[in-house]
Amino acid sequence: HQDDWYFTKVRIQDDDLSSSEYFKTITVLNVAPVISEIIGGEYDEGQMSELHVRFTDPGMVDFHQVMVNWGDGSTETFSVPFRDRDITLTHQYADDDPTGTHADEYTVQVTVTDDDGGSVSSSTRQGLRSVRSSTSLPYTT
Repeated sequence: HQDDWYFTKVRIQDDDLSSSEYFKTITVLNVAPVISEIIGGEYDEGQMSELHVRFTDPGMVDFHQVMVNWGDGSTETFSVPFRDRDITLTHQYADDDPTGTHADEYTVQVTVTDDDGGSVSSSTRQGLRSVRSSTSLPYTT
């Protein structure tokens, strides 16, 4: 992660107007974001699923990106609006895997990265239920 350095100059003056100057380089260390909550859910195949992500970061002016590996072979990266730390993301699972089962779970991996390179990862599960289509055949005699 990237740290910032600041060069400071301090002048101390007493009541007799004599003064001294001091110079110091200050290093401000970047602190990575922290994921405080990830909430998945149970969805039907083909339905839009939601993933709720909440995180904190003491860097009040940091910008963030959230990368999500949805567990079905697809990965997406989302830019988070400035100072937003509570987001809901959506994804559509086309079919449960393996096909033929009534429901499956996907492990969803989430990585939050700040603009200084600090990052954190965590995971949750999304459930996906099969939706069987029913076809009706015309009645014949």
